[in-house]
Amino acid sequence: RLCGLAVSDGVVYVYMAGTAVSAIYRLNAVTGGLIGSGAWMTHNDGLNVVTLGNGSRNMMAIGGGLIGVLGKDGANNLVIQLINIANRSISYSTAIIAGYDPFNGSAVALNICSDSGANFYVAALTSNGAGQYHSRLRKIKWDGTVTWTKTDSASPSATAIGIRDCSYDETG
Repeated sequence: RLCGLAVSDGVVYVYMAGTAVSAIYRLNAVTGGLIGSGAWMTHNDGLNVVTLGNGSRNMMAIGGGLIGVLGKDGANNLVIQLINIANRSISYSTAIIAGYDPFNGSAVALNICSDSGANFYVAALTSNGAGQYHSRLRKIKWDGTVTWTKTDSASPSATAIGIRDCSYDETG
């Protein structure tokens, strides 16, 4: 499944992932041609896989020389991996949603964006498994630290709407 697109320095990064495999491909932004002979990074390099149902959201952003990729890691329903573009290495993997189940089996209304300072912002709708739902927005620094979380009050399932998108404006 196509799980994310992001552009940096003339390169389009394409994130494809499923429940057992994942890969990031690089395309030339001008010609559309594949850069290299295949995937730039895969699950064999430590790239996380994606929970079933999460493939229809934007799950990748680029900021400050880092790619932020959302995925699943063991018992954590949602993690962000920060990948250094210059040396193709995973710098940090940080749990974003821990202790809450995904809403209806997947973290819906999921989105990620970033700013030029390599801060990443993740939006999702989650459930505690007991009929309470929360819209969550988290800011994660370049070093994997969650600096703040905004959460709405618990809502019953019939009224759960959730954050639909996020974006960042440098001018504030």
